[in-house]
Amino acid sequence: MVELDERILEFLEEYGNHPPGAIRDQLAEIGDGMDYSSQHVSNRCRKLRDYGLVTNIASGVYSITETGRSFLAGDLDASTLVAADG
Repeated sequence: MVELDERILEFLEEYGNHPPGAIRDQLAEIGDGMDYSSQHVSNRCRKLRDYGLVTNIASGVYSITETGRSFLAGDLDASTLVAADG
């Protein structure tokens, strides 16, 4: 997990389902040095999906999962997650 992963999860939890480009735009507006490319945010969303923290609900729109919420709540250690094959 990298810092951006946590920001993506926090964003999806607070603002609901979004595609990576919209996540990137909003993180850039929020500030805190969150100036990432859309491609980088997209890559991180796919990685989070592989670990079950988000799900791609339709055409690249991501939603946080219960596993993602558990991670943000501090109830889940990311080092225990296993990536799905594929």
